[in-house]
Amino acid sequence: MLTVTELKRRLLVFHHIIRAQIRMHFAHCYRRLLGRYEVWSIVCSPLILSIVLSTCPITVYTVAAQSRAELESAQKKLQEKINLTSKLLGTVTKDKAHSLTELSLLENQITTRKRLVKNYQQELVKVKKDKQSSKKKIEHLQERRDRLSRRYAGILRASHRSSFLQNRWLFILSSLNFNQMYMRWQYLKQVNTAWKKQLTQLKEAEEALDLKISELASLEKKRTSVLKLEKEEQHKLIRGLSKQETLLASLGKKEKELRRELEEHAKARSKLRTAIEKIIRERTGSGSSTAELPLTPALAKLAASFVASKGSLPWPVEKGIISRTFGKQKHPALRQVTTVNNGVDIKTDINAGVRALYSGTVVGTQFIPGYDHMLILAHGNYYTVYSFLSEVTVQKGDKVVTAQQVGKARSKGGIGEVHLEVWKGRELLNPSQWLMSIQ
Repeated sequence: MLTVTELKRRLLVFHHIIRAQIRMHFAHCYRRLLGRYEVWSIVCSPLILSIVLSTCPITVYTVAAQSRAELESAQKKLQEKINLTSKLLGTVTKDKAHSLTELSLLENQITTRKRLVKNYQQELVKVKKDKQSSKKKIEHLQERRDRLSRRYAGILRASHRSSFLQNRWLFILSSLNFNQMYMRWQYLKQVNTAWKKQLTQLKEAEEALDLKISELASLEKKRTSVLKLEKEEQHKLIRGLSKQETLLASLGKKEKELRRELEEHAKARSKLRTAIEKIIRERTGSGSSTAELPLTPALAKLAASFVASKGSLPWPVEKGIISRTFGKQKHPALRQVTTVNNGVDIKTDINAGVRALYSGTVVGTQFIPGYDHMLILAHGNYYTVYSFLSEVTVQKGDKVVTAQQVGKARSKGGIGEVHLEVWKGRELLNPSQWLMSIQ
């Protein structure tokens, strides 16, 4: 019968034998792991692998769509302008007396359509560049995905062959002391974290690749769509140019009549300018043609506010197109004749309401033959002049606010029109530079 002392001795020997076998087992596993490069990077230095992975992130490429978005926004505005011109062309009276109006609208539409075609062509170039860039990035992502897949597959194979990594609890429990047990536990956590990072990057590479492939397919659809629209606009442009030639040929036979109209319009323009200058002189309280309006602090503040709004003032009509621009320009039918416009002529819907560009005071209204009703608003020492009005809905001395209706556009040839001028003292300014851009 064994004594207690003998039993303790045998248990102690058994304990040493078991621990020696465990050590031999892990030494064998360790040597196997050292012989494999893929797992050596994890077993010997999981922190190094973690650092490498963290400093080599997957790059997810995105197409710089901002420029194409701007082009698409411009296309929308240009198309709206073309639609409005088409609507006005459809309502303008088809007779000889208004052929010049029709020609002006048609030229405006042709110019806008040319810009739209050019816009489509620019977008096609950008789409082509984006496609080429996407293809290169797809190749890069495929290479990276394959490289990560091979690396991760090697790690899994080595891990599967290693009983060391399959028996993690055995590895921890065979520690000589608590401190070693804690270190081994932390070590295995680092190995596990490194594996998870590798797997996460592999998934990210797959997702980025799928996204880029989908984006490439979308770009191809966009290219096809834009190409179709560009061809349609080219055909419409050709038809418009043909119609323009027909109208020009028709108007060329009426040169005497057109020249007489030009003379009458020049006289009316002179009368309008004289009336405007007279109202401005009366406001300054001086008969001098060079006297400036003395500005009170309130008027100076209003003028400064008006200047600060340059380029962002609302249009005098809700929808319209500029048919005649500011300054000197060639006559649409008599190309050898140069005409002058002191403002801009805007075509719009019939009976359209005319709105104030900015807050101010009504300083004068008058009827001018050829320009119909005329209205002047003062904004400090700046003035906005509205004519071609069928009626005026405010009176001299009234205070108005921005976008308030002050009259109605006159009807000519079945469409509405408004003439707008901007003055600083007695100096004429280009109204187009003050209105908000609508392409």
